[in-house]
Amino acid sequence: RPLPCGGVAIAADGDDLYVAGTDRRVYALAGKKPPKPLGDPLPDPLAALTPVSDSRLAVVAGKAVVLLARDDGRVLQT
Repeated sequence: RPLPCGGVAIAADGDDLYVAGTDRRVYALAGKKPPKPLGDPLPDPLAALTPVSDSRLAVVAGKAVVLLARDDGRVLQT
């Protein structure tokens, strides 16, 4: 299934994919399931993302690096 917006960055962790959307949201893609938005949109446009330890994602949003929980997208640290 397609994303509801454009994608600006993609990261993989095993079979799971994460996409930074042009709508300032991070999407999780697993198997043939539809893309799942993780949490609320971030305040600034997304530029990059990468999986990091302890089931987190590091996301570059504007001039900040934001750490999100991979399971639900809640902001853990800015």
